[in-house]
Amino acid sequence: MISFLGLDVTLDQAVAAFGEQYAPGLRHFTADADDLLEEYEEDYSLHLEVKEVRDYREAGTVVGQRPKPDTGVAAGKLVTLRVSNGKGRPPRVPDVVGMHEDRARKVLEDADYEVSVEEQERKLIEGDEPPQRERTVIRMSPEAGTPLEPEEEVVITVVVYDVRPAPDDDDEQQQP
Repeated sequence: MISFLGLDVTLDQAVAAFGEQYAPGLRHFTADADDLLEEYEEDYSLHLEVKEVRDYREAGTVVGQRPKPDTGVAAGKLVTLRVSNGKGRPPRVPDVVGMHEDRARKVLEDADYEVSVEEQERKLIEGDEPPQRERTVIRMSPEAGTPLEPEEEVVITVVVYDVRPAPDDDDEQQQP
């Protein structure tokens, strides 16, 4: 069964209704590449190509595919699977401390991490220069360089300022 337009249908029903198939989601699937080719070429009438890539996950694990899962493809079209060779280094969390929130979010999301944002409020007197730009990342968890699987969460803490008015000169002179 696949989910198509909010309905659970078989692949055959989807093909009959729309004249095309949808690329099966095979990411994180572990199997012998020859078995995958045989099964999916027969069952789905797709032409599969397997490319071995340097990756840290168990050898034989599908780590990516084109077109993406659930993308419409005509029967006999090419679906390329990227399969791990098991020889890569595990990913590490990139260092985003000091970056603006938008840039940090892009860097982390490009590395396939989920991003949560916490705010730390700091007081600032109106007219004073802030020590760093508002919404700058001041802390992250886990720390930069920590091994972390893609799709896991990284929490970034950004600075926000509570700007207070500067004291009046009259107020300062009246205080003993």
